[in-house]
Amino acid sequence: MNLSDFDDPIINERNNNSALYINKYIARSLVDFAKSNKKDPRVLAEYFLSLGINSAKYDKDQKVVFDIESL
Repeated sequence: MNLSDFDDPIINERNNNSALYINKYIARSLVDFAKSNKKDPRVLAEYFLSLGINSAKYDKDQKVVFDIESL
């Protein structure tokens, strides 16, 4: 039996994600913002990146609105 045979949520999360390197001040700001809104910083980062990329890709003229409470 291998360790990868177990349904381990930590291993699953690590295998489904890749590293993204950002400025340490932006990372600190994100962590502080997440803490003040009681959200996971990784969830917020994924949300901001996904919304930003999709907005720039599909609808450049639309205003972007972040709905953090729904996360």
